[in-house]
Amino acid sequence: MLARKMFIGLAALVILAAATPAMAGDEFKGWYGALDLALTQPAGLDQNYASHVDYGDGDFGEVERLVLDNDDNLDFTAAFGYSFGKMGMLQVSYWGTSGNDSFEDTLKGGVYPVVAGYSPNIGGGYLYDTSPGVMFEAESDMKATLWDIDYIRPMSAGDKFSVNWIAGLRVAEFKENIFFDGSDSYDRYLQERHISSSGWGFKVGATANMDFTKQFGLEAALAVSFLQGTSSGSSSFCDGSCGHGPSGFQQDDTEGSDDSMRGE
Repeated sequence: MLARKMFIGLAALVILAAATPAMAGDEFKGWYGALDLALTQPAGLDQNYASHVDYGDGDFGEVERLVLDNDDNLDFTAAFGYSFGKMGMLQVSYWGTSGNDSFEDTLKGGVYPVVAGYSPNIGGGYLYDTSPGVMFEAESDMKATLWDIDYIRPMSAGDKFSVNWIAGLRVAEFKENIFFDGSDSYDRYLQERHISSSGWGFKVGATANMDFTKQFGLEAALAVSFLQGTSSGSSSFCDGSCGHGPSGFQQDDTEGSDDSMRGE
């Protein structure tokens, strides 16, 4: 499936490249725009929502981490700017991605939710059922955006090869929400976690351009940004009816923040 999507995307890129004249940065003056489409799959989020212990027939069971799988999303990058010719270009660009992933299952044994961590009032907060099993569902909601303001200075290195030097400012934002809802024959646990982070800083990089013909070329880019940011989060852990039913309800809420984060 992924190979087929990559083939379709490459075919569309070739068609668009053949229909669009290549723009030489040291010759063109005026306004311009660009649009990029890509399949993006989040990596490194590690959305571990619970641990499952299958005790089987013995006293010690096999432990597995339950982690949400993030599907790939069709995202876009949009840019517009003004070219001064040999003096360079001033450009504003946007990139964003978002995703919503969920999973539900019924497992025999013990299910230990870890979305909100340990609760001092509720304790470990685990669910256990051998028949029919622990029923649960988990869901994540994620969104990330980048805004860049760049000054791009072209430098010719040959008739068909050029390098664009990039310097600018970057603003980044990231939000992530994770939910867990599980129940056994005796109890029900709900956990949720919310994280919101933002940062800004300087960005430097370079773009290499190879124009094979007037209608077709290749481009490779590398940029690094140094960000100063802030992050805040909250989590909630409740048992029983979670405030929507009879007695037996307990809840813990936790909040935290950090205004001196750095990222690259």
